Amino acid sequence: MFDERAATVDTPRPCSGRSRRSPSEATLGEPVGSAVLAWVFFGEAFARWQGVGFVMLLVGIYLAARGERQ
Repeated sequence: MFDERAATVDTPRPCSGRSRRSPSEATLGEPVGSAVLAWVFFGEAFARWQGVGFVMLLVGIYLAARGERQ
């Protein structure tokens, strides 16, 4: 009555050979996407300190993503 093969879940493998992004990485990247969309659609520009903060954000996302993969 219970089929063990039906209960197992195969994890899909990415076609490109690269690992998929985790949900936490996607959440960390949300401000980046918002800033890019604001620039494209509304012409928003970064002030000097906002640009510095944006670079710090990108470095933090990189370090977090690297830490999750190790």
